[in-house]
Amino acid sequence: MRVVCFAGRVSIFLSSVLCVLSVTLSGAATQVFRLHVTSLNGNGWHIQDADLELAWRSPEQASLRLSAPHLQLPSPLNEVTGITLECREADIRPDAVTCQGGMLQLRTPLLDPTPMQVAFTYQYASRALSFTLKNVALAGGRLNLEGQFSQAGWQLTFSTNALDITRIPAQWIVLSKDMVRWPQGLKSSGKVQVNARISGNGKRIDTATLAGRLAELNFSDSTAQRASEQLTATFSLKATERQNQWQLQAELALHQGQLYIEPIFLQPSIESGQPIQLTFTANWQPQNQWLDVTHLHFDHPGILRAEGQLQLSTKPSVHITSTRLQIARTSLSGLYQTYMQPFLIGTALDAVKSAGHVSLKLNYQRDGAASAQVTLDNVYLDDQQGRYGLHGLAGTLVWTNDKTTPPSHLNWRDGYIYKLTLGVSRFALEARDKGFRLLESATVPVLDGKLQIDSLSLENAGTPQMQWQFRGRLIPVSMESFSQALGWPLLAGELSGVIPRVTYSNGIVQGDGSLQMRVFNGTVTVRNLRLEQPFSIVPQLSADIALERVDLETLTKAFSFGKIQGQLSGRVHGLHMEDWRPVAFEARLATPPDDPSPHQISQKAVDNLSSLGGVRGALSRSFLGFFDEFSYARLGISCRLQKDVCAMDGLEPAPNGGYYIVKGGGLPPRIDVIGYMHRVGWSDLVERLKRTINNPRPEVR
Repeated sequence: MRVVCFAGRVSIFLSSVLCVLSVTLSGAATQVFRLHVTSLNGNGWHIQDADLELAWRSPEQASLRLSAPHLQLPSPLNEVTGITLECREADIRPDAVTCQGGMLQLRTPLLDPTPMQVAFTYQYASRALSFTLKNVALAGGRLNLEGQFSQAGWQLTFSTNALDITRIPAQWIVLSKDMVRWPQGLKSSGKVQVNARISGNGKRIDTATLAGRLAELNFSDSTAQRASEQLTATFSLKATERQNQWQLQAELALHQGQLYIEPIFLQPSIESGQPIQLTFTANWQPQNQWLDVTHLHFDHPGILRAEGQLQLSTKPSVHITSTRLQIARTSLSGLYQTYMQPFLIGTALDAVKSAGHVSLKLNYQRDGAASAQVTLDNVYLDDQQGRYGLHGLAGTLVWTNDKTTPPSHLNWRDGYIYKLTLGVSRFALEARDKGFRLLESATVPVLDGKLQIDSLSLENAGTPQMQWQFRGRLIPVSMESFSQALGWPLLAGELSGVIPRVTYSNGIVQGDGSLQMRVFNGTVTVRNLRLEQPFSIVPQLSADIALERVDLETLTKAFSFGKIQGQLSGRVHGLHMEDWRPVAFEARLATPPDDPSPHQISQKAVDNLSSLGGVRGALSRSFLGFFDEFSYARLGISCRLQKDVCAMDGLEPAPNGGYYIVKGGGLPPRIDVIGYMHRVGWSDLVERLKRTINNPRPEVR
């Protein structure tokens, strides 16, 4: 036996091996040595209490068996237990030990508990270790893994085929639990393929790069706020640690399937073959839980392209602290359906047919300063419930929460509110905080007239406290076009007047003061105007209306009702309409006592008034049918509407339980019109009036 001594500081394992190498073997018998290694380590790995067995076949070849309860590796590999390494033909030299065909077995949730083929080299002096694992059973798939550990640092490179996501622990999916927080109750299935390289020094990771592909991904969380179905995606990430912060470069591309992150639903277009793509570069500070995205690019082909920067914090919860975002000119239709409509459910904008183009600039700073600029180009908006629409909408809207705001300009080609058509209009306004105000008066063509807006302002937009106020005047609109638009019987004359302060608050439109209109050479005054939920399915309107000296000849001229000369005054008290249909009111209309105008009524008008009171064709059955016109002293009628029944009355009681609708007077021929029906179905009465108006010739029997 010959012993060779080496100077220098060596580990227990190294000194033991060198001593074994120094023995001169004699004879053919195999020499077996068993050692207990209390500590064996290198940069990034550490083994304690290892048992080593060497069975020599020649001075440079031996079989090797190493077993240890624990192996500590860098995160995310962490601790592996139950290690057994066997190499039947280890090449043992004075400077290193090498094994090309070893078998490794260990216990870890990640790997299947079957032996793996391993090749490795360990250098004594530098404690450098390199190894290769190939075709390892992993999470239902296969893994190839290479590692190099030296005093300068360590590096792991691995690649996998399709792994079963359900068999991969969450701590292996992410580099740091501080960077990603997985949703509660997450359930998932699918396959993932990954190529990655991780390098570091000691327990610290310095750089990580990975790229991979997700296939047939299905997942959902316990709240059903995030889910996917048959999603195929590719991803890549490069992370570099510098001075306790990570520099990140990432890309995610969705190729097919469906993804839902409340309330957004995404589905890549298979026809175009272009994925939905997100790329960004960022700095991540784990200690402060602060993410600074220096460049963000999002591309949803044909729908949205956005670029910008943002900063967000993940404590106590994820929230944006500042952002700069720009959306390039894009089609409004796809943008609305995918990214806007989900946030507008339950509002007046939740069902809109849209077209045209829009662009956006958004800026929000950490000190709370914010601004937005929206540019509209030939935008088309059409409410699918027929409540409103704007066409050819264009302009630039600028909003800030600062004290000074640049003016905005908006115009449209035409539009409508319910059945009231709107013409070309232009507005100059200031948008600030949660509202806006009109900077100068504007004129909006309405039907064949105009609405002049003297003041208009909105506050607390988008909140339950939203309110607005309006003042203006109505420049004559023909009653014919107005009544036709609302589906009323055709009326003659003009509608004009001053609109006092009208306000909206808590879903209610109210008029302060009196709304006065010139109609049929008379005056109509509306008081106590109240419109509830104007854009709901069933808007409700209530008001009190007073009529003063309306000219009956002008009123009846455009009707086929018959000619009536004279004036009419009265009131409609407690008017209540639902979906623009009267459901209750108390109306009383009559000739004013001091009416100086002639009082003449045609035979046709008499016959039609008689029909309202329950008599039809009364004149044609008497000698009075030979006269065309009659004189009258007064006329009047009243109706109290409740539950679709009109309780009717006239000027005063008449014989036989009737009531006077027209009371004769003046020069002969004179005539009385008496009604006998005290209760009439309102719907039937309206249909009767429509038939009367639409029949251009009097009925003669």
